[in-house]
Amino acid sequence: MEGPYSKLSHPSPESKTSTFSSTDTLLKDEGSAITQKPSLSAWISTVWSLALHCILSVGITLFVLVYMDQRPTNVTDRVASVQVIGGNVTLPFAPIQSDIVTILSSMIVVQKGVLTAWMAPLCWRAAIFLMERRGLDRRDLKFLVRYRLLIPRTYLASLPTLIISTLLLTGLAAHLSSPILTGSIAWVATNQPIRDLKIDPVRFKELEAGSRTMLPSSYVTDSNVRSWLSQKAWGLISVGWGRDTDKRVHKRISNSVEGLPLNSTIENVTLPYFVIDSIKWVEDISHLPNYTESNYPENLLEQAYDLAIVPDQPKRAVNGVMALIPNYTTPTNWSTHPLVSSTIEDTRLLVFWVGTVNYTNVTQAFPPNTYIQESGNMYYAFAWVAFKAGVGRCKEYQCIVESRFTIRSNGSIELEPHPLTFHALSMVLDISISLVSQNVSIPSSWRDADDYVEAVLVRSYSAAWIALNSDLHRSVLDSGYRPSFPSLVANVDKSRVYAWLGIQLSVTFLGIAFLVLLARKSTFPLIGDTSLTAFYLDTHSLPESESPHSFVSGVMIVEEEDARLRVKVE
Repeated sequence: MEGPYSKLSHPSPESKTSTFSSTDTLLKDEGSAITQKPSLSAWISTVWSLALHCILSVGITLFVLVYMDQRPTNVTDRVASVQVIGGNVTLPFAPIQSDIVTILSSMIVVQKGVLTAWMAPLCWRAAIFLMERRGLDRRDLKFLVRYRLLIPRTYLASLPTLIISTLLLTGLAAHLSSPILTGSIAWVATNQPIRDLKIDPVRFKELEAGSRTMLPSSYVTDSNVRSWLSQKAWGLISVGWGRDTDKRVHKRISNSVEGLPLNSTIENVTLPYFVIDSIKWVEDISHLPNYTESNYPENLLEQAYDLAIVPDQPKRAVNGVMALIPNYTTPTNWSTHPLVSSTIEDTRLLVFWVGTVNYTNVTQAFPPNTYIQESGNMYYAFAWVAFKAGVGRCKEYQCIVESRFTIRSNGSIELEPHPLTFHALSMVLDISISLVSQNVSIPSSWRDADDYVEAVLVRSYSAAWIALNSDLHRSVLDSGYRPSFPSLVANVDKSRVYAWLGIQLSVTFLGIAFLVLLARKSTFPLIGDTSLTAFYLDTHSLPESESPHSFVSGVMIVEEEDARLRVKVE
């Protein structure tokens, strides 16, 4: 039975013919041939694209993981300037995001071109090898030449077929897998500190140990000075804090950093340190100290107020006000306490004005069985608060500029003594009354009483220390800093990059396996240039199709005339 095959005529003896560059075939007699081994140059011309594809794939992976990942790039200007204390500094040349994307895209285009240089001739190599080993149906050959794939039903026919079919599929996947790589990169806007700039230091006001021994007389005798200091302190809170809890975050307000960009890092600076270790709410009246038996809660607040640095006219307390009750056994008045470096680690009774009979309480978040005491139509809760107070020092650029005037710690700092520790703690009650009355820069008390108490105490102590240090300083501390610059940082999903690389290297390993098959199993392996393979196939013995092409009637014959190839139909 005749099949729909086209027939090529025998080449005439006079026509000029050429042989494969990879294999020299010598006719021995009719029906037999001797094939010589491919030359080294033929092997090189075959494997160069496979080897280069592997090198480019690894190179692209290293470029993404080593160069791009977490590396800041300029946003708009390749030569930019950054704001520093006293002016601007021009930065060295740096690529912008579009430059990096262009480089990566170009590398991918080149890598795909090299992959095509390997996969395109692979079609005829696979076809000739399979026809030599087990044969191919006409439709299998047609499907392979047209789509560069084998028909799925042939995949498991033999081990060579499985290797070839997997290689062809992997090559197609490698062509289409670039979105896996490009989609692994997420660009995030950030402010990155710039290192190694020759710039003037930033200067901070400091009160060093021994530079003062007592408070100035104006603070002790003039209530207007103390009132102004208190107002200044609670005003600072609205500058540096919002309604977030900011647990274990230490802040300092300073106009020294006003000219620095956000996220600039400070080498060393002193911060107020106030940390609450625990808050244990009193569940029974028997857990209260003896001195509370003869004092109403409001009296305790008044006595605490008397021991604090406050104006002569106390502020009007409101719901939500609290006070850490000092030691009444050996009370120390603020006006006579010396300025000696110290830390305070203590557990004190907290009196918390929860609400009144006629109004809603400020919180519903007390633990079960919390003891609530009614006194004079007012409700009070009590807690034992363990805390540490002093200062902490940011070192090795562990502090950042959070806002225009605000410096905050960006890691853990250690408690250290300072001359203003006692006096800052003495101002907490007065500042907290203003803070609660204004209801600004503190979290809501309704759902979490612990966070509310901690936020009020931390903010009040920090603001008191900042105000005192600003007014009583005797020296200036110079600190290095790293100004930040707006940039885009590439966050790379490494798992996607490795997945893309795995697909590309699969082409390499399967390609090597296929070349080994050709070298060991094929009598005439197509090693070298395969671009004109179809012209050297003698198919005259195959059944001829009535119409191999709808637009051709007859057989197309290629002849060489005047050093040019011409086609005719006969």
